[in-house]
Amino acid sequence: MVAGIKSVKIHYILLIWMVAVSSAVSQELAFSVPATQDDAELAKAIVSLAKQVISVQLPASTEQQWLEAFRVQLVAGDLTDAQLALQKVDELYQPSLPVRFNAMLTPDKIYVQALLEQSQTGTPLNECIEYAFKVMFDKLSNKEALDAAYWLWAPLPRLRNRMLETLNKHSAGSRIDIANAIELIQQYELYVEYQQLLVVVDQLVSQDEQRRYDIQEDALIPTDDGQLLSAIIVRDKMIASPAPAALYFTIYSKPVSNLHEAESAAAHGYVGVVVDARGKRLGTGEPHPWSSEAHDTYSAIDWISKQTWSNGKVGMYGGSYSGFAQWAVVKHVHPALKTIVPWSAVNPAWTLPMQNNVFINANYAWPFYVAHNKYLDESVYADNKR
Repeated sequence: MVAGIKSVKIHYILLIWMVAVSSAVSQELAFSVPATQDDAELAKAIVSLAKQVISVQLPASTEQQWLEAFRVQLVAGDLTDAQLALQKVDELYQPSLPVRFNAMLTPDKIYVQALLEQSQTGTPLNECIEYAFKVMFDKLSNKEALDAAYWLWAPLPRLRNRMLETLNKHSAGSRIDIANAIELIQQYELYVEYQQLLVVVDQLVSQDEQRRYDIQEDALIPTDDGQLLSAIIVRDKMIASPAPAALYFTIYSKPVSNLHEAESAAAHGYVGVVVDARGKRLGTGEPHPWSSEAHDTYSAIDWISKQTWSNGKVGMYGGSYSGFAQWAVVKHVHPALKTIVPWSAVNPAWTLPMQNNVFINANYAWPFYVAHNKYLDESVYADNKR
């Protein structure tokens, strides 16, 4: 019965958003850019604009138009209609997008549910977000949770700047057309949504990961010449028996993304192991790209194959430098290495630092980027004047 009522309500919203299409497209709305651009003044101006947009009832038939309707309704405070519009977006997206991209609505679903909970109970928004997150993620498989968590981050300063750039385009007048109004409202809604979500979601995602996985971020693997390689190891808590390991060997020491890499392998039934190249992160020695990968990957495979959580089978994968590391290890194949899956592998003197005897300027900064410190030297790599 409830599902039937929701279906009728969705179709009703569709009809009212399709009224007066021709007049809505050309109509202009009253709007003046606030004198100050603090969040409180922006909220007043854009909420008022969203209510005007709703009053002219835009058309909605495609997923993009329903998504626009969702964001406008959310800003205007029509939370129930916004949630129904989002359900329509979800229905239209399902058959057309890969599974991973269907998770892109995760932040929207959590946020609108949290706002509804807050409006009904008066509970602080952060607590409502936490509750909505847990309700959703408790139902997700490891792979689904990994895909959903991917969409729970956004570059907040960039979202705000983009919204302000659009806003300032209309600073000279006192009117704005429907298309530009919707664009501005959508950008504002995304900024506000992530502004609220980012306060709590990192901790929530971390707690969810701890619930699903055994995570060791400080593993040290000995090499045959006395050095130590830093590693991240992730195992699915629901898998009690020894499992094959998926090894990703990298010189790009980025703890957050490398943890995600290991979790991705664990979500697919492997023990996820990300090993940093010699001299990187927690490892010993000095980083020297291309010089010790053959020996160090062999040592990593040997160590992995002897752990109690390993069934003695190791596969390697990855592109670029990680692809090179796989071709390096097959110079001396370890018995536990069962497969390699390299793509776009690079190798010195062919693609780095030159190709066909032509020096590639874009790669000049690469040795400094990966070998200046234990992680990555972003300041050098981003300096285009060097």
